[in-house]
Amino acid sequence: MQTKVLITIDTEVRTHDRPDAFAHDVAGRSRSNSRGSYWIADQLKSYGFAGVFFLDVYGSGRFRGAPYRELCEGLLERGQDIQLHTHPDQMYDSKRRNMHDYSLAEQTGIVRDGMALLKDWTGKFPTAHRAGSYGANEDTLKALRVNGIQLDSSFFYGRANCKLPFGNSNNPFKSHDVWEIPVTIAPEPVEKLGFRFPFWTRHFWKRYIKLDVNAMCPIQICRSVRQLHGTIPYMITFLHSFSFMRWKTDEPDERAIASFHSMLRLLADMEIPVVTFEQIAAELGVDSQGVPRPVIRA
Repeated sequence: MQTKVLITIDTEVRTHDRPDAFAHDVAGRSRSNSRGSYWIADQLKSYGFAGVFFLDVYGSGRFRGAPYRELCEGLLERGQDIQLHTHPDQMYDSKRRNMHDYSLAEQTGIVRDGMALLKDWTGKFPTAHRAGSYGANEDTLKALRVNGIQLDSSFFYGRANCKLPFGNSNNPFKSHDVWEIPVTIAPEPVEKLGFRFPFWTRHFWKRYIKLDVNAMCPIQICRSVRQLHGTIPYMITFLHSFSFMRWKTDEPDERAIASFHSMLRLLADMEIPVVTFEQIAAELGVDSQGVPRPVIRA
């Protein structure tokens, strides 16, 4: 089996209480951080890779005047892919942070609004979606279907905040006429009372983590890529636009940077194809120009 890798970047604000939140957490163009979305895109481009930037468009409702359009233009100029990321609390209700906190009708409107923003900024509707904090439920998939988005990557097995009721699988599957491309997970050893169990025990403890540059050291992430390669059609790797700066100190996260570069080198050395959701849409026979369907109101 030929495994193809998607390098996904959740592109969003982390620290809401700072005046340069967008520049720091998203763009990476603040005095304290130069390793945000633009830097990530440049690193990917240097390898000839296109990443998938899941953009939380709803931050534009909270951080008015932030250059979201300019960001989209810059990413597209660098050959990157931009898809929809939903953090609805940024624009609708600060007390309801997750998509699963909203009704089907509300989620349908949230997705429609986000699609319209991306269409305005990029010239086309998104092909794929990921719920912020993986906070999706089955109504989320129904809302995507109504709006013409047929690819989702919100399912994170074992994540309490993810309300999609599916079993453990790294393979794509279809639900409510939407293709789910799960967040790829790998078993890892656990630590108890300060003791780290040997790597071979990982299958017994059933601790699963995503292929995240912040969650895995260079050895772990490369080992996981090698082990999963050839076993699944699509492998999802993960990072944030703010992954390379420590939260409280504004210092570079050197381990995350090393994990990112190690992963990119491995993908290049193993000649593993790096693809986007638009390419997956073509493979699965999905319309890559998701056009919202007319909503019939009672």
